[in-house]
Amino acid sequence: MTLGRKVVFLFASVFLLIPICASGAVPGDVTGDAEVDVSDIQCTVLTNLNPTPPGCLAGEDSADLNCDGTVDIVDVQLIVLIVLAHPQNGVPEAQDANGNNVVDACESESCPNGSCDGGEDSCTCPDDCPGTCCGDGECEAPGETYLNCPDDCDAPSDDYLPGDVAITEIMKDPKYACDENGEWFEVRVLAASVDFDGWTIKDNGGDVHVINGDDLVFDQGAMVVFGNNANSALSGGVPVVYEYANFDLDNTNDGIILAAPDGTSIDQVFYNVNSFPNIPGRALSLNTTAMDADSNDLGANWCPATMLWGASAGDLGTPGFVNPNCQQAPTCGDDVVESWEQCDDGNVQGGDGCSAQCQFEELCGNGVLDAGEDCDDGCLLNGDGCDAFCNTEITCGNGVCDVDLGETQANCPDDCVIGTCGNGVTEGEEACDDGPLGSECCTTECTVVPDCEIVCGNNIIEPEWGEECDPPGTEDCDTVCDPPGSDNCDTDCWACDEWCKKELTIIDDCGDGIVTSGEDCEPPSQGDCNEWCKWNWVPCSPSPCCGDGNQDPGEACDDGNDADGDGCSSTCTLEGGMGVSGAVECDSSATGQDALVVFASSSPIPDLFDMEEGAIEFMTSISGPDFAQDYELEIGEAGNYYVYAMFDKGGDGDENGYTEGVDVGGAYALNPAQVLDGQMKESVNISLDCGGAAGTGCVSGTISFTGNLTGDDGFQVGLTESPPMIDPVPVVDVTVTNPTFPYDYLLCNAPAGSYYVVASLDIGNNSGQQPGPEDFFGVYISFGNLQQVTVVADQTVSGKNFSLAPAP
Repeated sequence: MTLGRKVVFLFASVFLLIPICASGAVPGDVTGDAEVDVSDIQCTVLTNLNPTPPGCLAGEDSADLNCDGTVDIVDVQLIVLIVLAHPQNGVPEAQDANGNNVVDACESESCPNGSCDGGEDSCTCPDDCPGTCCGDGECEAPGETYLNCPDDCDAPSDDYLPGDVAITEIMKDPKYACDENGEWFEVRVLAASVDFDGWTIKDNGGDVHVINGDDLVFDQGAMVVFGNNANSALSGGVPVVYEYANFDLDNTNDGIILAAPDGTSIDQVFYNVNSFPNIPGRALSLNTTAMDADSNDLGANWCPATMLWGASAGDLGTPGFVNPNCQQAPTCGDDVVESWEQCDDGNVQGGDGCSAQCQFEELCGNGVLDAGEDCDDGCLLNGDGCDAFCNTEITCGNGVCDVDLGETQANCPDDCVIGTCGNGVTEGEEACDDGPLGSECCTTECTVVPDCEIVCGNNIIEPEWGEECDPPGTEDCDTVCDPPGSDNCDTDCWACDEWCKKELTIIDDCGDGIVTSGEDCEPPSQGDCNEWCKWNWVPCSPSPCCGDGNQDPGEACDDGNDADGDGCSSTCTLEGGMGVSGAVECDSSATGQDALVVFASSSPIPDLFDMEEGAIEFMTSISGPDFAQDYELEIGEAGNYYVYAMFDKGGDGDENGYTEGVDVGGAYALNPAQVLDGQMKESVNISLDCGGAAGTGCVSGTISFTGNLTGDDGFQVGLTESPPMIDPVPVVDVTVTNPTFPYDYLLCNAPAGSYYVVASLDIGNNSGQQPGPEDFFGVYISFGNLQQVTVVADQTVSGKNFSLAPAP
């Protein structure tokens, strides 16, 4: 039984109406087996032919479907219609005017008679059927609002007062999405209802945006997300309700002011780095005890978000949902990893792998072009020209032939159209074509600049004309050290192109452990190999000399002997398997029910939860991991691999272990791992943000229910992060067949946090089908007054008792 699915069914099943004259539980169920099928047709036919009621009838008059006192051919026709179309439109309109699938003659029409009979409701018979009646001219709270009953309830007033809304979450510095697409803030409606059309978003500087949109009316309790990009593919999956413009959130000190159409300031929050949290990639999250327009002024009531949302691969927050309670603020720099810290090395200096906010420092995504990076746009979103590993991406489809990014007509035909000015090739009627930026003597319209002397090709390098080499066709290599004078030197090999520019062909990174073209060796592991990746001595002849202790070009290893079986063979090849190994760090403890999944793929997988079969090539699953957890992946083919780790609390993944039930979205290793033949690539380490301890927290209590049960009944109780109205998925759950009440439950191994205790009882255990008439539902403490229970790691919260009741 699945709780989320069950909740939907319960709402659909409570109001089935039963003929007054029939004892069957469902209209047309003459046999009393809670199903309407061909057996009911056969039983009705037998009743019509036999004056003695057959034993298949649930009651003496249950086959009299039209309640005329006799069972005849009309009843047979009715049961056929009901079987074919049950549960909707089974009875002809002429006999079922109110469309409830029960013949009108079978329904009591006495109002009031003390009971809410078939066909009666709160509008037609308020004395028998209490409840709200939409359309009676009265706005009856809490069930009726302007959104669901506009005829009775007034539209939101333009006369708004300070405090009618509260700003509850702010993403000022996204890390996964770029700032220009990933900034957003969340507003909670505290008034009866609010129409945001015409409101103003501004700060205390010059940023101003007037909201202009439809369908912006929200009732009390709604969580509304405003953002600078409603495209979820660019925003990182944020459920933006309204996209604003001309409004930016500074990463350090700024503010948000929400003003009503008449200019009244309804709420405002001014944040700074001194009294408010300041962690990139984590939204400012208002504590659940401070959800009002006064309490959100204080930085002490805010904390960094700790939960992932949607498709996000790293940014944390709960846009559009209730914030979790804030954890106690940690003391960064005390050498103890606690609360929302990812690391704590005993100082707040930063630049040493652990930032001044006690978060892991990563080079890619910091907005600075560090060594080994092709680009760094300050975020980790793929598809924007710079990928999550700071490698330049070809941006085909933007209408520009980006020659400097390697785009050609072959790999980007839509942008690099043959004969198009700017593709670097002089074609058709073009007088010249020096690429998308043109040159001194060739315009961006592919025409020659008048009286301009084209100097490329005169064998003279003229920097004033932008030349880097001359003549075209020249080939050479330069040694470039960064910073100058250091041993961080690369050998760049180039060819002089037709514009007298150096076109790089090979970039040799001296010191990267890989001997490539232009290098003799790699320091420091290879004897007398200097900082230029050249030998300080003349190698032996003939070369290579296997067994001399120096790893020469062409040797995978050289241990100074000619013995086999010691890891390096007599022919200087590596012995043993090849693959990737390392350690996974995670700010969690784990139990035997948890699992760590590590896999490697030849290319990053854009959507881990919607991947094609075979996308993951090599995978290992470790039960009950002990962090930092060592792993090893055997890989059968040399190449570059992206290594990814995920943490599954409770081990509830599918048979593949990675597409469903994963609690922590995981992370890639910082850089792709290069696996060579016969080599185990070591120290490919991954840091996971597991959101605190996996926890062994428990919740216990007693659930009561009064009713008749059979062995066919099913029952489920579990913990969910979301309330039942939005189809929750249990974090921890227990399923019981044929339960007895009162039922004592115990739910354990839940991560620390706040949850709803949700239970459902399925009479007949028909989960996944059209529900029966007796299904019951309960939420701690009651459905009308939802309350959460806070789970503390390694502790049991007891006494959380409630009763099952029919769903409203």
